[in-house]
Amino acid sequence: MGRTPLEPLLPNWPILLATELAARYLSLDERTFALVVEKAGVRPVDLGLPLTRWRRTELDRLVGSLPAAVHLASVSRKADDALVERIVDGVAAQLRDRNPGVTPAHSLSMKDAAKFIGVSRSTLYKLIGEGRLETNQIGARVLIKRTDLESLLQARSS
Repeated sequence: MGRTPLEPLLPNWPILLATELAARYLSLDERTFALVVEKAGVRPVDLGLPLTRWRRTELDRLVGSLPAAVHLASVSRKADDALVERIVDGVAAQLRDRNPGVTPAHSLSMKDAAKFIGVSRSTLYKLIGEGRLETNQIGARVLIKRTDLESLLQARSS
């Protein structure tokens, strides 16, 4: 009776994890990992050596005992949008107060335009190729009007 091709060669590997790997296994930084295992009472394995190792099975049990995360889907989408809008308005006001004479650029470079709408530059080029955005060229610089980008974002959110 042999092993099937889909069966892992070492199903319980790794059995012991160094602190750095154990923290990454739980998607935590090492400081947070230390706090979590201390609070949960999980202790490292005593190997009789100056090495700190953690049993993977104990870490799995620890994760299973943690309370379920709050589901963001249960929060009202309109409330989220209103909160985001208030935060954006507050940040904008702080920036205006800090730099009262600075106004936003009328046109953005390709790199800045991609950041502004949250896409890669290749996606931005596709949008231009599809005719959804117009460009202006000044010398070697290719620019996109901020108002065109804002209109595109409005159309995507509608």
